[in-house]
Amino acid sequence: MGGPWTRRQAKKPQISQTMLSIMEQCRKAILVCDVKEYKRFTRPRWWALGHDKQQWAEKITLEGQQHHSVVKSETSSPNSVS
Repeated sequence: MGGPWTRRQAKKPQISQTMLSIMEQCRKAILVCDVKEYKRFTRPRWWALGHDKQQWAEKITLEGQQHHSVVKSETSSPNSVS
């Protein structure tokens, strides 16, 4: 039987399925009051969050560079003399 916890979707584009999985395991540990299990996920949770943010930032940077090169090529005329 599925519930509201069976399949999670990220609310932000930079959150990966790995991070969602780690968060889900943390939630399960909290629900059964297993502090040791919850603390075991502290380092992977922070690593996954940092990794996801880095991937997202690199993607945004690449998109900005591509947009800038397209705009630059559109504004320069082929007949201009330097």
